[in-house]
Amino acid sequence: MVVATQKHINGEFIIGLQRGESDSGTENEEDIVETSSGEDNDFIGQKGEIGEALFKQCLQKSGLTSGSINSIIKSWRGSQGRHACSLSSFFEYWQQQGKTTEQLEQTEEPYLITVNYILMKLDSKHTDASIILSRTSLSVLFELMEKKRQNQKQNN
Repeated sequence: MVVATQKHINGEFIIGLQRGESDSGTENEEDIVETSSGEDNDFIGQKGEIGEALFKQCLQKSGLTSGSINSIIKSWRGSQGRHACSLSSFFEYWQQQGKTTEQLEQTEEPYLITVNYILMKLDSKHTDASIILSRTSLSVLFELMEKKRQNQKQNN
């Protein structure tokens, strides 16, 4: 299984990927996640891995199973690399704001975060396609986190 890891290096928060064991203590095919095709790896490299790790980490913290998260990532197909890169760029912005992934996971106002990020991209003269992709990637992340929270509230 690919596991998101967190480190503080020289006061900077870093997310990374690491192979590890599943909750049962063994690694199986269901737990293995292909980050992207070889073609996408050439395009996204390390940047996409950080975005994918952020996506997984936030959804795991909100209670989704590894299988569910893997199914979502597999359904992205060719666009997975673009979503991962977009989330990586967002994470860089989030760190520049002095925020942590824990704060992102606990946010009650995802739309304000999205609007502020999009406004920053507009000010930085990003393309319309880049802005739309950023909005879509963040929306998917926040919607999945919120649905899981709602389900947990209903079960309690």
